Amino acid sequence: MSQYRYEALDRSGNTLTGALDASSEADAARRLAAMGLTPYTLKEIKSGRSFSSRRKVASMRELQLVLQEFTALLEAGVGLVTCLSSLAKSSHHPSLTGAFASMEKAVRRGESFSVALRESKLPIPEYMHQLMQAGEATGRMAESMRGAFASSNMTSGSVRKWPVR
Repeated sequence: MSQYRYEALDRSGNTLTGALDASSEADAARRLAAMGLTPYTLKEIKSGRSFSSRRKVASMRELQLVLQEFTALLEAGVGLVTCLSSLAKSSHHPSLTGAFASMEKAVRRGESFSVALRESKLPIPEYMHQLMQAGEATGRMAESMRGAFASSNMTSGSVRKWPVR
């Protein structure tokens, strides 16, 4: 299986970038379409390693991208556990995939997503935790995440980093 770097539009017209494992470029395009994304750039990563796995820390931009992908999956109607599982198996930075794997396990054990998110120790602002808790209670998690991005300072170009656990 190869890794493919993509740039795609979600159903709201937002641009997302990331990488995913697929058996071919056509398979990668099908997987993106199944996530509700329309790819406009799709390239195989020749080295077999994700760009972020070479560093010991993930950037704030990488966190923002993985959270945007999570939001796009939710907006596309993908189930919560499937979203978490997909991102846990993605080619994002190991600290991010590890966080999504731990959240998936917690949700499968019956914990609420908002608790699992908080326990993941991802460096997100407190208001995002509160928005996710409210979204979970109302059944509107995707809208809550999209609202968090709309009012977020995570898009400010910050390069804050955190250590890999």
